Amino acid sequence: MLDIRDLHENHEEDYYISSFFPKEVEYHLQPLVEHRIKLKLKQTVIFHAGESQNVETSCFFDERKTRSRLCLTLKRYEHLPVTFESEGNISSRFKGRIKVNLTNYSCQTLKMIAGSTVGYIVLQPYSLK
Repeated sequence: MLDIRDLHENHEEDYYISSFFPKEVEYHLQPLVEHRIKLKLKQTVIFHAGESQNVETSCFFDERKTRSRLCLTLKRYEHLPVTFESEGNISSRFKGRIKVNLTNYSCQTLKMIAGSTVGYIVLQPYSLK
């Protein structure tokens, strides 16, 4: 039996995207460089059979200007036991916490603990100054 306290005790610390990449990339290397940052679950989540949930990650876009012209893409994690339904581009104007939609299409109840990798943000910083 799952104790509800287990869900609140396990949580992942936040991190800010702007702290991950260098401030300047040499011009001739800019089109060749991309960064892949893991998206980790903020809290422990239980998925019942056939259930879909919009879950929070620990990834947070802050107010810094460094992301203003980045190309940002959400990608699924290769070994995810549920289906990642949030692949696609992120607007450069987006700010706040990244949330993703996950669906359990299996017949079993699945528990994913806080800190589990659910996807990636791919940053293409070719336009950084």
